[in-house]
Amino acid sequence: MIKHDVEQRSPAWFAARCGRLTSSSAAEMLSQPPKGKPETAGREKLRERLAMEQMAGAPMEPSVRVTQAMQNGIDREADALATYEAHSGYLIRRCGFLQHDDLMAGTSLDAYAGDLGVQCLIIEVKCPMPHTQMAVAESGEIPSHYRKQLLHHCWMAGTRTGEFVTYCPEFVGELDRHRLIVLPVTFTRSEIENYDVEVRRFLAEVAVRVEEIRSIRSL
Repeated sequence: MIKHDVEQRSPAWFAARCGRLTSSSAAEMLSQPPKGKPETAGREKLRERLAMEQMAGAPMEPSVRVTQAMQNGIDREADALATYEAHSGYLIRRCGFLQHDDLMAGTSLDAYAGDLGVQCLIIEVKCPMPHTQMAVAESGEIPSHYRKQLLHHCWMAGTRTGEFVTYCPEFVGELDRHRLIVLPVTFTRSEIENYDVEVRRFLAEVAVRVEEIRSIRSL
């Protein structure tokens, strides 16, 4: 893998991930279509976008309006990581973008502990609204979408272990024990290997789509 020490959401970060399958799109790639349909609309749109990005050399992700809740999450991430570091005792590291050295894939890690590779621990951090924090506390489970993100992270980093961390500073008093939630995950070797197969299959489809677009004659 190639490690890019760039600031996330910076122009250099967007350039590094352009045309690559990233963790934020893992759920779309793995999405299962309803009965009678060949694939989901999200998977088809993802393939189209990545093909066009690879050809244009420029990001084509739809612009997303940053809501106040989203901005709060961004602003609180550093505090969340510091709280997690004190809780876990790990010396955590940050990473702007990891690029696969062979495939058009990559990922942006919130943080990790140890060296990248088999012994690495991936840390995915979220700073949700209070009602979402309570839902995670009650379920004790990593939401499916984020579990797929962690699967992509682990596949990219060459490890099988991670922790899903949610942090909500509004939780004080009797709710204080749920302010920081840490949910560990260990993927099986089979899950990582199967994910690798799915990634390679999907990126092969993207490559075919690139050739199809190239063959379109101009009027």
